[in-house]
Amino acid sequence: MTSDPDAAALRDLLEPTKKAERKQEIVRLLFLALLSFGVFTVFSTWPSLYTALFGILSIFCAARLIEWMSVKVERYPYKNRPIFITGCDTGFGHALATKLAQSGATVFAGCLRSDANGAADLKDLELNNLHVLQMDVRKSEEIAECFCYVKSQLKGKGLWGLVNNAGLNFFGAVETTSMEQYERIADINQLGMVRVTKQFLPLIRKAKGRIMNVTSIKGLVSEPMNAAYCMTKYATEAFSDILRMEMKQFGVSVVIVEPGDYGGATGCLEMERIKGDISAMWDEMTDELRATYGKAYLDAHTACIEKAIPTTAQCIDPVVETMVDALYALQPRTRYLVPGGASWYDVHVLRARLARVLPSFIVDALWMHDLRAWPLPEAVSQDDTLNSHH
Repeated sequence: MTSDPDAAALRDLLEPTKKAERKQEIVRLLFLALLSFGVFTVFSTWPSLYTALFGILSIFCAARLIEWMSVKVERYPYKNRPIFITGCDTGFGHALATKLAQSGATVFAGCLRSDANGAADLKDLELNNLHVLQMDVRKSEEIAECFCYVKSQLKGKGLWGLVNNAGLNFFGAVETTSMEQYERIADINQLGMVRVTKQFLPLIRKAKGRIMNVTSIKGLVSEPMNAAYCMTKYATEAFSDILRMEMKQFGVSVVIVEPGDYGGATGCLEMERIKGDISAMWDEMTDELRATYGKAYLDAHTACIEKAIPTTAQCIDPVVETMVDALYALQPRTRYLVPGGASWYDVHVLRARLARVLPSFIVDALWMHDLRAWPLPEAVSQDDTLNSHH
């Protein structure tokens, strides 16, 4: 049995890295304890002067601990660790393929359309270590063809990394979204990940490599008008957790990257496509549903989505850098939550964190407060009883 030439050196690095990871876990617990105590004491009803000062000191210490924990991640070398990435036409996949290939890694970039602009931009880089391949994650035959090509290029070696990045966003109420639309989104976001993973696992196991599944903040917190998308992201979170536990016995790592609000910079909020989806939604609605919701409701919903684009993060660099860490870190974390948004905090990430500790009725109330700015369905706006509860 052959081994990686630098495996011995890497094994020497692993033990101190594991100790560092354990130390960071202890520090995280200490930080949470200090922060909780600090917030409680500062904002308690009748704090004494000494208690308040100690609370402020606790918050300061917690901030210093965050700074101390922000250490540089030790990475494996890119060389001899090839990566396959799905969804490289735009967004995270395109940027990651470009960054890794320009850094010297061997990259196999799967594109939905190998003859479109995104694939052409990758080909224009003219890098011998960058292979642009046709792959629709809904088509098992295209996945199999990519697998055969990658296997032939590896010449008997394994594949270090598989990045399941391909996905499609979708907006629509539970009742107005057609079954065809539910099935299409699940076929791409959920079953596409399963198809690609099952096909490429033999090469990943051979290298004792790594699988990185890109899910979303919407796999952690449910958002109204986004059911078809959110449910696939919850499913891929579960799939990733189970895969991680099953693959551990083969020496394969499975990590999850959960981007926050980056829709405006990735193409997820591409309005021409969204308008087409909502138009198709209206066409499929029954007369009863049309009377209940009304065309004005869907049009106003579309306008709200378009208005939200400037509030999303305008740069995807934080996610791409996190993806590189997740792929090559000596000791990767299980999950990487990456806040986005155009303001100083990501409201979606904040809600996800609050949802872990707050009762459901409070989380629901926060969403309903935001929905007051959204249009009302026709039936609700004409019913004074329902309208008074909105």
